[in-house]
Amino acid sequence: MREQVSWHIDDDKIFASLDIPEDRNSRSALLIVSGGNEIRSGSHNSQSELAQYICNQGHYVLRFDRRGIGDSEGENRGYQDSEDDIVSALLYLRNRIGQHAQIRAFGNCDAASALLLNLDKLDITSLILANPWTHDPKKNDAADISIENNKNSMPSAAAIRARYWARLKNPRSIIELFSGKIDISKFIKGLLSASKREELSNLAKKLQHILSVTQVSVDILISNKDSTGMAFTAVYNSTDYREVRNNSKIVILELNSASHSFSDKEAKTWLYDRLAISMNPK
Repeated sequence: MREQVSWHIDDDKIFASLDIPEDRNSRSALLIVSGGNEIRSGSHNSQSELAQYICNQGHYVLRFDRRGIGDSEGENRGYQDSEDDIVSALLYLRNRIGQHAQIRAFGNCDAASALLLNLDKLDITSLILANPWTHDPKKNDAADISIENNKNSMPSAAAIRARYWARLKNPRSIIELFSGKIDISKFIKGLLSASKREELSNLAKKLQHILSVTQVSVDILISNKDSTGMAFTAVYNSTDYREVRNNSKIVILELNSASHSFSDKEAKTWLYDRLAISMNPK
């Protein structure tokens, strides 16, 4: 069963969708936080379908439109200023299903980063995060990130390196290079970009501190051929993230895919399976 629900943050009305399991005495729930400027149904109804799947496993699921997005009133302040929106959604869930309920949260891309940035303010059981965003916004960027095919952000050097390494391992690419089908000047320019050493962004530094000290279990799901996923992996494997790698609460799980939002059948199945396991830990 699905209900359309709402609550207020000051004078702004927040609209949300609550999936209710057959066992209404369930004290387990998933909070889904939308990324970018996506409405709560997700691209191509993806989050609505995910909510139904998790609900069928016996859990409540809440999705909401952040202020200024979709049906919700107010100003869109972007993912870095979404604390009140996320906290209010958690408060609604606890008031609805019980103060001692186990609530887990899921977010993709900048929604994953938003959950981490506000982790110390969230009364949460665990996090499931996909392809966390690690880049600082540019001065001329909009308040939020366009999740798919983002034209405002260049791929990280790590993503470029991975792509060029894959091409260099492909014999066809070598043939095309020497036959003139690949522009040598552009190829060299790309290699030079890939060789750059990147400093941690301010956002990556904030996430590093949070992840290194948290005692909340955090499962991080990575599409290892997605540029955002590759950028996070590069940050995670850096010397700066040594303490994060030593934190037993952090688990990295990789899918061999370029699907940022787990939209194809194989990626979608993998995501659903991972969330089901996270929601039903042994």
